Amino acid sequence: MTPEQLITICERFKLGQILDVIEAINTGFLHLIWRIKTTKGEFAIKQLNLDPKEKKSFLENIKIAESLAEKYKSREIPAVTALSWNNQPYCEIGGKTFMVFPWINGKPIESISISHQQARRIGQFLGKLHALNISSASFKPEYFEYKSTEWKELLEKGYENNAVWFNKLQKNLSHISLWNQCYKQAWSTLKSKTIISHRDLNLQNILWTNSEQFYVIDWEMMGAIHPTCELLDVALNWSGILRLHLIEGKFKSIISGYLDTGCKLPPNSERTAVYGCYGNWLHWLAFNLKRSLKENIEKSELKIALKQINSTLNSLNLLAADSNKIIRWMKEV
Repeated sequence: MTPEQLITICERFKLGQILDVIEAINTGFLHLIWRIKTTKGEFAIKQLNLDPKEKKSFLENIKIAESLAEKYKSREIPAVTALSWNNQPYCEIGGKTFMVFPWINGKPIESISISHQQARRIGQFLGKLHALNISSASFKPEYFEYKSTEWKELLEKGYENNAVWFNKLQKNLSHISLWNQCYKQAWSTLKSKTIISHRDLNLQNILWTNSEQFYVIDWEMMGAIHPTCELLDVALNWSGILRLHLIEGKFKSIISGYLDTGCKLPPNSERTAVYGCYGNWLHWLAFNLKRSLKENIEKSELKIALKQINSTLNSLNLLAADSNKIIRWMKEV
């Protein structure tokens, strides 16, 4: 973000006079974020990292997602939503796209630090979100299919570019084929029961202002998802899958909190949810593999992509190895 772009953003969104650009926030997996202070308060400015081929559809999705997030907010969901300019939640300046949000004085909690009570609150939040069941004809279930030939092509490109992930991807190619097959097998069930939800409730997207109160950010990935699949994804993330050590008590606290709200798991949906996570995580893996191969990629973005490739493959392997235990935990609550 250039000084000229910052001035234009403040003018368009009526943010007041700039007092200080406090810091650039390096927490996003996709986008760049700055914290600024003006005469009207503090704000977060997000510069979107968009694929030119998908830019139009992505911005349309953002419009719909922010509109739905406002509806959730009106129903006591602690959603942080974008400010509006010209009746849209973003503006384009000099070929770049920006969003502006009120700054929240909160911070994420690492999975190792979260208490069982906080884990239960996250489950309760997700249950409340699902129970509202706000619908949108604009969002349809998305099938993320990657054929074996596409994975092999990525592997070949990795070899040609001396990608640091080449050996690890090569070792996991047969596993990826199996995970993809499981996802394909479960798709008819996954698409038969979906709700509109956040779909990206990782630890970085929950900002805690104290031990009990939190706000939810980054609603632009909102879309249709099988409820048990999202519940499992949240439970895994918040119980330590990124640290490669799942804490049973925290996992079950998420599930218990969800059930507290009156939401129920559809019969025998646990393994379907595991297979759904395979598909969603493989999609994220493919995205970051392609991202790391971009020409003239900035070092900061490459670092994020490589970290995501490594952690996603590790998570997939742990989920596959512990799937029976995870399913048992879900049924025991």
